[in-house]
Amino acid sequence: MAKVITLKSFTDEIANGNPFDITFVKADKDRNLGGQIVNLKEVKLSTKSSKMALLNLILKNGSMRRCHIRLVIEYNGQKIVY
Repeated sequence: MAKVITLKSFTDEIANGNPFDITFVKADKDRNLGGQIVNLKEVKLSTKSSKMALLNLILKNGSMRRCHIRLVIEYNGQKIVY
């Protein structure tokens, strides 16, 4: 059975500043696109917007990537449960 982590525990853990691996589903309502699975390794949290539930991630190469917190499906090999 796969390891699981709650959404609350996930948000608490990523705030500590340590690098982590994350898997999420892409979505873009404006362009009616999405569904692709994105795997990112060794990212860090830049900021978290509680109003929009967005995560701003810093990639290993220094670039930024955003994802909606509800579209995260895995964190450090653990499935996210809501």
